[in-house]
Amino acid sequence: MGVGRRYTTAQYREAVERIRQAVPGASITTDVMVGFPGETQREFEESFAFCRDMGFARMHIFEYSPRPGTAAARIHESVPARNKSARSQLMLDLAATASGTFNQGFLGCTLEVLFEEEVKGRWKGRTPTNKVVFAQSEGDLRGQVVPVQITWTGPWSMQGRLLLQHNQVTVPLQNISVAA
Repeated sequence: MGVGRRYTTAQYREAVERIRQAVPGASITTDVMVGFPGETQREFEESFAFCRDMGFARMHIFEYSPRPGTAAARIHESVPARNKSARSQLMLDLAATASGTFNQGFLGCTLEVLFEEEVKGRWKGRTPTNKVVFAQSEGDLRGQVVPVQITWTGPWSMQGRLLLQHNQVTVPLQNISVAA
């Protein structure tokens, strides 16, 4: 059980498995602190293995830094900065791999995307699981929820083509011409 946690990794793993059974494709994310005072290499390796095995959709990695007035700030077994930095980089690499693997599962799928803004000539939006998707459109998509077929995936975002739902048939928008 982690410092200050009221659950074990086994309990956490079981809860995540229940979520994944109830909601296939659920986007499970986590925050990971490396270099907490007294963290041993073995403890870091256990955390790394746990995160690798969990297959998180996204991981936020940060290095421990003391905050005055907290119990942790009174612990004097600090982890050397070079160790924290190395551990952080290993976790960041794992995060990219895990996120890329999760996103790859959406390749070829159609997802509902809420579009937020235009960025460098492409529209940026988010799926219901908070994954970033880019798509081309000449129209203003801001605030619209549009089905998008995913055509490319990477660790931090996906790309797709806009689709129009019509009578249960999915048709790419770029193939539609409208007579005036």
